[in-house]
Amino acid sequence: MNKSKWIPVFSIFCLTMALLAGCGSNEAKSSDSQTSANGASEVVPKQEVLIDASFPKYSSLGELENRADLIVEGRILSSTFKFLNVAQKPSDPGDERLNPGTDPAASPLIPYTIYDVEIQKVYKGEVTEKETIQVKQVGGENQKTIFKVNDSTELKMNGDYIMFLATFDNSPASLLNPIQGSYQLVDNQIIASDKNTIKINFKDLKQLTE
Repeated sequence: MNKSKWIPVFSIFCLTMALLAGCGSNEAKSSDSQTSANGASEVVPKQEVLIDASFPKYSSLGELENRADLIVEGRILSSTFKFLNVAQKPSDPGDERLNPGTDPAASPLIPYTIYDVEIQKVYKGEVTEKETIQVKQVGGENQKTIFKVNDSTELKMNGDYIMFLATFDNSPASLLNPIQGSYQLVDNQIIASDKNTIKINFKDLKQLTE
């Protein structure tokens, strides 16, 4: 089930370049507080860094199903923010398509929100109900900075979601992309992002297990 994938890794490199440019443009603003003329300490709002990321896009439920290692219904229990190096070691170093000449150890750190997700139902993959897994999503915030991703749907605490996930050996699972990788469950209805053209229902999900 766990595997290294070229497409998500390539997307991370695109994301990294945009992130570094964003951090550079906001460098002068990065401070928790500043001293006013009368000597009092004033709280400075967090700086915002906009991440212009590139992710694979899908045209049908079949494509989402085929690409996903896990398809689950899960509830968001908690979250943490971390910088991660998510570069994957290629399975074949001699394959130029899998190995673009970048040393994974030298890859920049990427800001992620890591969610603890309790599995409610499994539609595809090797996990069990009531098991808790970790799912990462690009962006989030720490004490100084808010990292925002263009065209991204953030997961809500205590929210219930249908998730289409890619898994990795040494990193939390990832949504296939920020828009099409999750569907919120509200009052027994499956709600897609306004920007997601792939709509699904419970009949579609049931067919995945047959």
